[in-house]
Amino acid sequence: MLFPASTADEALECDGNEPICQKCAKSRRVCNKDCPTKSFRLSFHIENDYASGAAKRPRGPRPCTSPSLLRPALDIPSQAVTYFLYHYLDCFENVPTFSACMSECVTEWKAKNRKSRIVDLAISAVALGIFSHTQQQAPAAREAVQSYRRLLGDVRERMTQAAIARCDEGSFDEFLITIVLMAWYETIMHQCVNVKNRNPMRSMHSWSHQDGALAILKVWSRQRRECPPSSIVKQTRRGLIRSAISRNCLLPDWIRDGSLFGENGLDLEFDAILVQVADLKFTLKALDPVESADPSLMEKLRQQARELDDRCSRWAEVLPSQWWYESHQLPASWIGSEFGTATAYVCSRHTYAAVWVQLFGVRLLLNNVCLYLLNGTCTSIDIRNAECHRYREKCQIQLQTLTHDLMSVIPFSLGRVKKISIKAIDEIMLVNGEFSPSLALPVVWPLSIVSRLNGIESGQQVWLRALLAHSGRVLGDGALECAGSDLWTHS
Repeated sequence: MLFPASTADEALECDGNEPICQKCAKSRRVCNKDCPTKSFRLSFHIENDYASGAAKRPRGPRPCTSPSLLRPALDIPSQAVTYFLYHYLDCFENVPTFSACMSECVTEWKAKNRKSRIVDLAISAVALGIFSHTQQQAPAAREAVQSYRRLLGDVRERMTQAAIARCDEGSFDEFLITIVLMAWYETIMHQCVNVKNRNPMRSMHSWSHQDGALAILKVWSRQRRECPPSSIVKQTRRGLIRSAISRNCLLPDWIRDGSLFGENGLDLEFDAILVQVADLKFTLKALDPVESADPSLMEKLRQQARELDDRCSRWAEVLPSQWWYESHQLPASWIGSEFGTATAYVCSRHTYAAVWVQLFGVRLLLNNVCLYLLNGTCTSIDIRNAECHRYREKCQIQLQTLTHDLMSVIPFSLGRVKKISIKAIDEIMLVNGEFSPSLALPVVWPLSIVSRLNGIESGQQVWLRALLAHSGRVLGDGALECAGSDLWTHS
């Protein structure tokens, strides 16, 4: 007798999208449109002899060798794309947009059911690269390289200067998401063992793609009256601002005003803070020896960092109450590699915890800048610098406190703990198993910044770097795995 796997499966038909159809992505089913059983998956139960009475039905479960269920086999690219869509593009409700990450671009693209060969090739290359790392699949790595080579050929033909100048709203989204995915592919395939530069952040091939995204976004900014900002445009700009902070690069004037790119409310206020953080880091990096020895200039920069930190504090005070966290004590036996503190900050949603990870990360960066500037201006032999030393001690305490806060909120943000109520009493429960890549994605940028700060205590920094390297292994990101090596330099 033949039994359909389910009435929902019976009605499911492939919509033709490449490399995986949107219907299968939403229902988290395997998409294999070339298989004749794709549109009507069946479970085959061999029961005719039993139904007719010719044989007596055996007791107990059927043997494992019984062909009770037949399903089409998947090739490696289909497995990789299915794995990527299932584990990296989880859709959360009520996500604060400024805590979202670049995977939201793919989610947005898929949600609009758009079709593009170069986007499909880019998704395939990223998915195969991730699959090769996380599942230890060497054939997937070869497939990823081949897919990426085809993508490069198509991009050279499609993304000409003339084509970019003629872009409409859909074309801008198509080109931007393709370049974002190409940059992601480069970080996935990055290998620390092949890095000659002592700073792996400077040797990333993904930076050239981000520079390309910057050029396309500049063209969009000139045509923004005809092309309103999409989610992809907004997320691409945010990624470029974070990249500028990581690389100590100067942001061009046309990208600085977030309101022109659709930012508003709390998003716009935090966006303005990040733009000024990028400016401050660039200024510090560009100082020559004479400027670095100027106490008045150092004090001016320290005041800028202090004011930005104060703005972060004021911004946090106006966050909605449901975004705030509760503090819970952890059992002493939990403290170790997974929990760096005896405290866990728990929010009502993982996405709200990601907001605090971003905020604590930025504040740590700003306080580290303050400490760096104070160390350059305070001298232990000058009694007139007593006030300077008090500022430095206060800054060190603030760094320890913020690091503790960050380490306390990360476990919940990664889904390692959850709150349960037993007889009206809230308790914290440990969640076994590996954390989801979709939860790790919003966390890795703040971690990549904080783990390179030299003002953090060594024990805390070791924990943060170990977590970042582990996140790299979970995500299949070769660049992040460098955090576990001595190539991960201080900032």
